[in-house]
Amino acid sequence: MSAASKSSRTKWLALVFDLVVFFFLARWAIDNIDFTELAGRIRELPLDAFLITMGLNILVIIGCGLRMSMLLDAGFSRSFFIVNLGYGFNSILPLRVGDVLKIYYGRAIYGVSAAKLAPSSFLEKLYDLVAVFLLLGAAVLFVSQRFIGVNLLYAVLVLILVCIAGVVVFQMHSAGVERFVARFGKLQTFIANVRAHISDHRILPPLLLTAVLWIVHVLVVYVSFRAFIPGLDMGIGDAMTLLIIVSLAIAVPAAPAGLGLVEAGIVAYLVQVFGVGKELALASALAFHAAVTIPHVIITVGVMAKYALRKR
Repeated sequence: MSAASKSSRTKWLALVFDLVVFFFLARWAIDNIDFTELAGRIRELPLDAFLITMGLNILVIIGCGLRMSMLLDAGFSRSFFIVNLGYGFNSILPLRVGDVLKIYYGRAIYGVSAAKLAPSSFLEKLYDLVAVFLLLGAAVLFVSQRFIGVNLLYAVLVLILVCIAGVVVFQMHSAGVERFVARFGKLQTFIANVRAHISDHRILPPLLLTAVLWIVHVLVVYVSFRAFIPGLDMGIGDAMTLLIIVSLAIAVPAAPAGLGLVEAGIVAYLVQVFGVGKELALASALAFHAAVTIPHVIITVGVMAKYALRKR
């Protein structure tokens, strides 16, 4: 089976998965949500809570731009827009194709080579995975395991170790692969440049920045839902657990920005842990998701509009 046919089959399977997920989510919403009350709950949400959530998330995306600048060894402005192209396209398009489009447009618009963007994007995900693992560990140890089980912790640890092993194996054997593909000049150059970029990478600065970014992520969740639902007795542990749920939902390569899965996870947590009404929980989830997604989309639309005008 050719690579193209495998890719096509994967896309169809993902589409089927999307449709199944949306069917069950829609069925649950129809059976359990009073849409008239939901509309009323959305109108009652404090506007300042939405603006505060968006403002705090802008701090996060600035930090993500700074981290990508470290990973690419490039200027902040280019790195900021490149990383937000990835987030923005993932918010608009399904199957996390933004991770691929970020590399394509990062090269086309900002002149950053794929040999830098591909490993930098991989390392970016690896650092975030380490942060998720640490949050999972804290949630398992100090928060109820009702939503976060220890098996998930082990699964993430295995994934981290596999990723690290992949980097080590690549660095050890890429020179041999490079010689094997010597007749394919561009591929040989790409492999050599990827190896050089990884070899020059410094681990500590982006790792420390990732820790700060995820602390701010927790703060965003904590402040946001306490603002959207006045009187909600949410602690830092709850915010950590809810952030893990949201992060895992977004990571699923299905609907844009994990649409549906994110809301389902938030609603389940708010209803079962705090006894929040389903309509208020869903209204808050939708507002939170919109507040953290809109900045990425605005930046992406702006960059692509400018790029389209320049091409004309």
